[in-house]
Amino acid sequence: MKREIVWTWAAEADMQRFYAEAEDQEEGKGLELLTLAEKATVLLLCFPQMASSCAPTDFTPPPSGLILCT
Repeated sequence: MKREIVWTWAAEADMQRFYAEAEDQEEGKGLELLTLAEKATVLLLCFPQMASSCAPTDFTPPPSGLILCT
């Protein structure tokens, strides 16, 4: 089964905000952030079990997102 990572609208909005904040601090930092996020999503595609093993057992996702669904 082919897996794909789907960003919720809230996670996408958060990432856009983080990108803008990083670019405000220093030009190029937003791209660096996106590159790191892309590398992390590739790792999640290759090793999906990482996501559940990294989260604490009592983890409750924040309402604003940064939730990636597979």
